[in-house]
Amino acid sequence: MTAAAAHPPSGRYASAVADVACVRCCRNFVAPVAADSWRDRWLSRLRFCSFRCQVCNARFRKRRGRADCGTDLGRRQYLRLPVALPARLRFKDGSLSTAGVENLSIGGCEIRCDRTLEAGTRLTVLIAGLGQTGEVEVEVAVVYASRHSFAGLKFLGLAELALEELGRFLYVLWIADKNMAIGGRPC
Repeated sequence: MTAAAAHPPSGRYASAVADVACVRCCRNFVAPVAADSWRDRWLSRLRFCSFRCQVCNARFRKRRGRADCGTDLGRRQYLRLPVALPARLRFKDGSLSTAGVENLSIGGCEIRCDRTLEAGTRLTVLIAGLGQTGEVEVEVAVVYASRHSFAGLKFLGLAELALEELGRFLYVLWIADKNMAIGGRPC
């Protein structure tokens, strides 16, 4: 039995399923997602669960030994990982603003900034400190929630290369934190 199997993820990564791998990228950083169609609900009776890969964004179904798929993400499709990364926001009028990324997923992030952002605002986010290029650009992000100095952003346009780089960064972050949680060394 491996150390990861002996100590399943706990706390903020309890939603990640260690014994299921993505059908596209073969990584085991996947999370069960809610059945959002009649087909998903029908297949769940046959013990097929829907999963979303947190690295490559693939959605797939897999047969499980138990009927409960164990989704505790609610309506979310992605796990949010806590980070502390600098970012720049570029608005349609060309103005720039600085921000800090508080948590990050392949589908969005939460930022902290001085500027008040209205729900529905579209902008470009440049997140620094990621991968080999040092910066990932999300061409279109929309503000879906805003409170005081925090705003939740949903990524709408992410280039394929940026998606791969962001996915790799999140996977490495997840592995390092999971190893630290079970008493191992960081990667």
